[in-house]
Order: sequence, then structure tokens, then C-alpha cells
Amino acid sequence: YMGYIRIMRKMIHLFGILALLVGLNAHKLTAAIITDVHQMIEDPLRDAGHMFGVFRDDSPPALVKSAIAKIKEAVPYIDIVLMLGDTVDHYSNLKDKYVRAVVDRRESITKSFTHTMTQSFPEAMIFYIFGNNDGLYKNLVPTKADKTKYYQFYYENFILKHAPNNVLDTVENMQTFLDGGYYYHDVTPYMRVIAMNTLYYYRKGRDDIDPESARRQLIWFEKKMEECDLEGKKALILQHISFELDYGDKSSPSWNKEYLDKYQEIVKKYKDCISAVLVGHVHLGSQRIHAIRHIPLEEGVKKYPFDDLIVDGYHKVQNILEEDYTLYQNLLAMRSLSPYDGTNPGFTVMKFQKRGTPKKMIDYSMDLEKAKLATSIQESLAYWTKLYSSDKELNMSDLSPEELKTLHGRLLKPVSYTHLTLPTSDLVQISVVAVSVKKK
Repeated sequence: YMGYIRIMRKMIHLFGILALLVGLNAHKLTAAIITDVHQMIEDPLRDAGHMFGVFRDDSPPALVKSAIAKIKEAVPYIDIVLMLGDTVDHYSNLKDKYVRAVVDRRESITKSFTHTMTQSFPEAMIFYIFGNNDGLYKNLVPTKADKTKYYQFYYENFILKHAPNNVLDTVENMQTFLDGGYYYHDVTPYMRVIAMNTLYYYRKGRDDIDPESARRQLIWFEKKMEECDLEGKKALILQHISFELDYGDKSSPSWNKEYLDKYQEIVKKYKDCISAVLVGHVHLGSQRIHAIRHIPLEEGVKKYPFDDLIVDGYHKVQNILEEDYTLYQNLLAMRSLSPYDGTNPGFTVMKFQKRGTPKKMIDYSMDLEKAKLATSIQESLAYWTKLYSSDKELNMSDLSPEELKTLHGRLLKPVSYTHLTLPTSDLVQISVVAVSVKKK
């Protein structure tokens, strides 16, 4: 009997140690990040001979399923999935008039994609945000007359039909989602995901359609960041379109000035609460830092049309690294799954520390040209490769603004980074591209 008691005590002790170890590792997160999927309608005739797609076109359903299969093969367990917008292809938006067939196409693709995601990740929360191709009209938010029906469709398919997302179905989230497609959730006691709809601020859209919702979102965003500050949380901010130089137009920031000014005011105020800002839209993977500059502008420095931003990154990186700056935001643009812009399909896996700091990111890419040989999803997995891991190939301890600054400094020195000498179809940018100015 006493021997039995001793054995039980030892087991209890071992279980206690195990529980402690589990507790120490609790709340660490692994996220799979997919963006700019641009899924097309399935068409066996079109897909014959290239079932996983071709350059300069969107993603067949088989490519989506191949990427998901590779995620599950590469990472044993995914806690959350982040889908950063542009679910549908480039042919599912209305141009100048209401066409029921186009609406049906967009809704059909959305239902197909969300069903695939739910079947593939039955236990993970999936955060969806809106891209500029997800709107009723391209680049535009829905009108006040259309918005209720529009957002109700997405609320049902993004939130209600995926069981792990039912925790998102709160009174507040329903109200903000139906107001403008924005919402939040605390995924751990230390980390909050804030899903924004930046289409309301897009310069290529129209800021007169629903300015009230645009402003309400920023009021809400500031409140959520203030809560993070008070409660000791880190905020992972999801956006489709960042405020930086616009995709395809390098002359102006992407956001209208009123909203850009307010957003920057908020993120500078709560810079210590930011885990990272993850964006899509540009189709290229890139790592960027933003900083407040504490010295006067130099003569001849080219300015943005907006007074508080300058183009100082690609040509004057050394100055940014050496001068007096306060880093306030790490913006990480994710690779697109769609090969629409001539890049190989890709996705990213990101690991977060317990307190919400992004620890590392791993980029994966499919060799689309060679993948033509594949005749099944299983065969296609052989054509996915790991491009790089930030902790190994880039020797980064984490993905904080400070560590990104260190990386930029190393890249400016005569050091060989042959692993970043990638084919044109696998471009990766690592730059400081936007700097906020604050004169003494």
C-alpha cells in the first residue's frame, strides 16, 4: 500500500512539472497567413494541362487546395489562420452597373473558398478581412443602401459557418462588422487580433460613399488600442491596403489624408502595444519599418504629397539607420497566393511568443512552371519549397522594428546574402519605405 502511495506521489509530482512546462509554453501561437488568393471559378477545360494555374492569371481551386495541403504538411498544428483579403478573382466585381450574374459569381467563389478553409482547418480560428476586389464594386465600399445585405452575407460565411469563429459572434463584433466589416478578438490573454477594413480609406476608392463608417472604424480602432495599453496586450493589426505608396502608383500614399493622419496619430501613441501590422494587396513579400524622425528635413529630400511623410527609404536607408529616429511600427507585407502579377504562389507561417511578439516568419513558394507536371494535389506538394526563415537565413531574433532595423544595417554591408538572390518570380523586398517627420 505504501509503495502504491509513493508511486502516486511521484506521478503527481511529474504531472505537476508537466503542467508547469505546459503553462510556460501556453498561449504561444502559430499562424498560417494567406492573402490575395483571387480564387477563380473551377473550369476543367481551362485548367487542363496547368491545373495549378499560370503566371498573369488568378488561382484555380486546385492551387488553393495545394497551398492548404502544404501548410498542413509543413506545420503540425495551426492555431489561427489569417486571410488578408481579395478572396475572389479579378472578374467578380461590378464595373458601372448592377449585374446579378457578377454578384452570384463573387458569392459563389466566396462560399467555395470559405467551405474549403473550414473543411481544412476545423479547429483553428480563421480571421478574414476585406480586399479591394471583394467589394460589390472594385475598390469601393458598399453604399449605405447595399451595406446591410452585403455585410450580412460575409458575416454568415466568415463568422457563423465556421465553428471556431463562433466566439467572434458577439454583440459588439456583429455591430462593427455590419457597420463596415471590422472586428476584433483576444486570441490569448496577451494578444489581440484587430481586423480592419482599409478599403474605407483607399485613395482609389471614393471617400464620399460612407464617411461616417470610415470615421467610426478609426474611433473604434483607437479604443481597442487604448484597451491594449491598459490591459498589457499586444495588438496584431490586419489590413489589406497599407497607407504606404500605392500598389502600381509610387507617387502617393494609398490612404486619403484625413484617415492617414488619424491612423498615424493612433499608432504612434500606442506604438508599444503593436505586435505587427500584416498587410496584403502588393503581392510581394516585404519587411518594412516606420519611424518618427527627430531632426529637420535635409535639403533636396523628396516629399510625399502629404507633409508628414517623405520618400527616404530606397535611396537613403543609411541615413535612416544612423540618425535619430523612434521606431514605431513593423509592417510586414505577405506574399500572394495568386500568380496574377507574375510571382510564384506563396504563403507565410508566423510564430508568436507568449506575449504577442512575432518571433519568426517562414515564407513558402511553389515553382509554378515545374508544377505543370503535377496531376494531383499530392504530387503538387513536391513543388513547394521554403524560401527562407527569418531566424535562420536572416539571423533575426524576432520581427520587432528594432530587429528589422538591425537587418537593414547588415544588408547594407558587404555581406553575401545569396539565399535572397531569388528568381524574378520570387521577389522579396526588405526596405525602410516610409518615415514620419517630426521637426525639433
